[in-house]
Amino acid sequence: MFLCTITAVVYAPEAKMTQPIRTEKYVELSCDWPLPGLGSFLAYNIILVFLCSIFAFKTRRLPDNFNESKLITLCVYTTLVIWAAFIPSYFTASSQTVKTLLLALSLLANHTVVVAFLFLPKIYAAVNLIPTISLSSTSIDDNHRRSSLVSSIHNVHNTR
Repeated sequence: MFLCTITAVVYAPEAKMTQPIRTEKYVELSCDWPLPGLGSFLAYNIILVFLCSIFAFKTRRLPDNFNESKLITLCVYTTLVIWAAFIPSYFTASSQTVKTLLLALSLLANHTVVVAFLFLPKIYAAVNLIPTISLSSTSIDDNHRRSSLVSSIHNVHNTR
C-alpha cells in the first residue's frame, strides 16, 4: 500500500478534456491517470485477489466446522472472472461514459455476488434456524421444570 501511495504522488492524476466527436459540441471532462499510477493500484488489488484465491483453493476441503471456506472460494473465483472481463473492456473503451459504466457494473456485480454467497446464508440461518433452536431450548427448560415439579411433589408425598 505504501508503494501505491508513492505512485499516486509521483504520477498524480490530471483533469483532461476530450471531444469524442469533432463535429459535435460535446466535451468530456475526465480524470487522466497515467498508466503507472493506475497500474500500481490494479496490481495491488489483483495480487490480493490471487493470494486469496490460492488460500481459498488450499482451504476448500476443510472439515464441516469451517463451512464458509467453500463460499469464500466461490466469491474469489467470481471476482477473478469479473475482473478478467472488466480489465480488457475498460482499457479498450473509447468513451469515459462507457468506462464509468463498465466500472460501476463490474463493482455492482462483484458486490452482489459477495452479498449472495457470504451474507444470505447467514440471514437464512438467523431467520430459519435460530427459532427452532430457541424452541428446543424452551422445551428442555419446560421438561426440566416438569421433572423438578414431579420430584418435589414426590418428595412431599414421601415425607407424609
